[in-house]
Amino acid sequence: MSNALRQSYVTIDEYLAGEELATVRHEYVDGYIHAMAGASERHNRIVTNLVLALGPLWRAQDCRGMTSDMKVRVDNVVYYPDLMVVCDPNDTDPLVKTSPCLIVEVMSPSTMLTDRREKWLFYQRIAALQAYVLVSQDERKIETHRRVPGGWEQHFFYHGSIALECPKGELHFDDVYADL
Repeated sequence: MSNALRQSYVTIDEYLAGEELATVRHEYVDGYIHAMAGASERHNRIVTNLVLALGPLWRAQDCRGMTSDMKVRVDNVVYYPDLMVVCDPNDTDPLVKTSPCLIVEVMSPSTMLTDRREKWLFYQRIAALQAYVLVSQDERKIETHRRVPGGWEQHFFYHGSIALECPKGELHFDDVYADL
């Protein structure tokens, strides 16, 4: 006999209502909820560096940047990206965003596959999304997926700057890994 717990299907409305009261964050994937683990100090420092580097860009362009306490919804899936930028003035729900132009995930060994596969498959469906950026926390490496006519281009960076369309500007590689 198995000791595994069986989880019953939860509607997205039930999930969203429960998440407002929850003391632990959960992601929602097509009817099933998954508790999120805490992040390391290195992970948090990279996110802070990203906010410091990108904040002046999004503020100058009337956009809003949000960190990992804000949800993004794609169809019947809800995630908490490490960082996202929303420039759509109509994306006004105070708890869930649907039209970020930039999503950044800081990858750890335990999240790398989910970030590269599952989340990427869903994030591609966001019409406003211009770039999905994956930042390695364990090595100095940044992976980008940029929307181009007809699809997406993938690039890897180990130094230099990364051009962004939204918010318009450059993300300097050394700023992301400053003081680490």
